[in-house]
Amino acid sequence: MNTSTDPILRGALLALSLLLLTTGCCTDPVNGDTYFCLNELSDSEEGELGQSYAPNFVAEFGGEYPDPELQSYLSEIVIDQMARKSHRPNLPWRFRILNTSQINAFALPGGQVFVTRGLLARLETEAQFAHLMGHELGHVSHKHSSRGQGRAILFGLLLGVVGELEGELSDSDFPIATTTLGIAGQLTLLRFSRQQELESDERGVDYAILAGFDPRRGADTFRLFLELKQQSGKGESMIDGLLSTHPLDSTRISGIEEYIEENYPGISSRGLVVSGSRWSGMLGRVRAAQEGYDEYDAAARLIGEVQQGNASVSSLDEAEARLRKGMKKLPGHAPFPLGLAFVELARDKKSAALRQLDSAVSLDPDLYGARVLRGKVQIDLGRARAALPDLEAAMRLFPANPQPHLYLGQASEALGDLAGAIRAYEATLERVSEGSDIHARASERLAVLRGASSATGAASNF
Repeated sequence: MNTSTDPILRGALLALSLLLLTTGCCTDPVNGDTYFCLNELSDSEEGELGQSYAPNFVAEFGGEYPDPELQSYLSEIVIDQMARKSHRPNLPWRFRILNTSQINAFALPGGQVFVTRGLLARLETEAQFAHLMGHELGHVSHKHSSRGQGRAILFGLLLGVVGELEGELSDSDFPIATTTLGIAGQLTLLRFSRQQELESDERGVDYAILAGFDPRRGADTFRLFLELKQQSGKGESMIDGLLSTHPLDSTRISGIEEYIEENYPGISSRGLVVSGSRWSGMLGRVRAAQEGYDEYDAAARLIGEVQQGNASVSSLDEAEARLRKGMKKLPGHAPFPLGLAFVELARDKKSAALRQLDSAVSLDPDLYGARVLRGKVQIDLGRARAALPDLEAAMRLFPANPQPHLYLGQASEALGDLAGAIRAYEATLERVSEGSDIHARASERLAVLRGASSATGAASNF
């Protein structure tokens, strides 16, 4: 196995080497407090781990939102105006908008910062956004994820969760669910104590002020969260992931207000910004896009119900109509032809599905779902060699996911590359837990191929 090209193995080896370091005390870069930890990573080590695992989160949340101007505008606020002025300015900070209607924001250790389209569309002011992102920067500044466990343990758990959840997918429900399945489970690993949340709320205030924004609007964000929580009821909702990582408490609202009053008593006279001149236009674009994605989300639910046998095939007509309506609003957004591909597959029209997948990949070559599904459809159509570039891209985009490795094994078998198939199935098993459908399929094929390889070797020797 080539360890220099396998990102999962590289990350695992780095994590293992860090775990073998002596235990001791770590220091909070913000307040100087010391705490027990397995090891204290340097900024470069922490940054490397965050960069290694960030692609899994990006792929899981539907890829990056396709609006470079908005991305650049918000990144300037988060990175240039806040992160570079934070308590850890030298981390390899990076900010990205994730293309999902899920309502969430989070940061990985090492400076990888994310917000979802769904949350952006529900904010009102630029100052809200600044405080929210400052809060996430605060978790990284305080090294909250390191408390009580080393990075090796955290990301080892993360890898296991991704593999286990993705391993439960079967061909019939894959991969329309991959933009939502597993999100709450992964992010639960990043949940924090109440005290850590309060500390990050305070850093949100500090960093928003550094960027020139009024942090008093930060309390509005938590009022929004409380309202969304009350609206969600007991069922599954778009804020399940949010609630797993941001435990809500009305005292956090008063905590922000009290911290501002105690530490910034003259805040009203500072001339801090609530929303800049560009914010309204940018927010309007996101909200208009969200209307299109509301159609996508409704179509995805319909397709899922058909896949699970809870709705008739006629529901696919409504799903298609919704996707085409959304695509008319957002013609350059790849998830819509990807959704239409699912409709065609549910109708057992693989060639029509392939045409939609070609369109999706042309719009966004880095959309994991389109890449891996196109690879699978190519295999089903007897075009195993044509599947290889897509499967290789899918493995790069979502390193922890076992699915493209399973399909690579199938493609390699079809091409007569038994050694390559064995390697692919072995890589599948490294990324998935026992008892899952993918584990069973990979194990079965691996046993057959190893038996065939042994028989061939024995015959040659004879």
